[in-house]
Amino acid sequence: MELQDIVCIDRTRVKLQQVEPKDDFIHANFLRFGDETYIATQYPLEDTISDFWRMVFFEEPRIIINLVPKGQQYPSFFKTGEGEYHTYKDMYVQTRRVEESKSYMISYLLEVLPDGHSNSIFVRLLHILNWPDNRTTKGLHTILKALHILAKKDATLCKGPPVVMCDSGLNKCGTLIFTNLMINNLFSNSSNEVSPISIYMNMRRMRASIIQTDLYYLQALIIVLDYLQWKNEKKLILDLTPEMLKMIREWKMEFYKKYEKEKANG
Repeated sequence: MELQDIVCIDRTRVKLQQVEPKDDFIHANFLRFGDETYIATQYPLEDTISDFWRMVFFEEPRIIINLVPKGQQYPSFFKTGEGEYHTYKDMYVQTRRVEESKSYMISYLLEVLPDGHSNSIFVRLLHILNWPDNRTTKGLHTILKALHILAKKDATLCKGPPVVMCDSGLNKCGTLIFTNLMINNLFSNSSNEVSPISIYMNMRRMRASIIQTDLYYLQALIIVLDYLQWKNEKKLILDLTPEMLKMIREWKMEFYKKYEKEKANG
């Protein structure tokens, strides 16, 4: 999918490094919220694969999360067999290790090295499979797994901002980032409460058209409420009172009704 009609906001766009200024473009943006930073981008196109790996090398993301919709093949922008490698123009990429987790995730440890550099980086890329589209609120375990992965940090790998990607670089990746930001805000020790609509509007100021429809927005709100209920059931939240749980159920029902209405209208 080419984002020809979607402006890549210059103030927040990722600029490719060690190239001519005229060649520094990639359709990717930084989303910065306090001490949290993400990079949102689309699947690489055939002629931008080397640009994608150049961005990865210089930004050194601690994780790359690729959201693959249910029933769709994930894009081919690196060799997926263990030990396989390929050079995309001037970017060498080798798959060092492959691990599959049940039916919803494939993990790759990748080595990335541009021509002219002697030190490579190692980065973990995750294909999150069966990502639910915006017409369902099912598949919570897949989303919870992705949120858990975003929260983890591996001291042995890179420490840069996570790259979150999907076919358009707008909706599925936007939903995951939006959900993660809302959950982190709920559990933050900060006294500054930030509303979901404020987070959403700030995201749009950093990446144009991210989360394009009300369905994705409502889906994210339902996911957050599901997440809170799940945490409570697993005894991972100890201070949710019966009144709070009742409020969560009521909010979820309200958002779900709006969600179903939007889905029927769409």
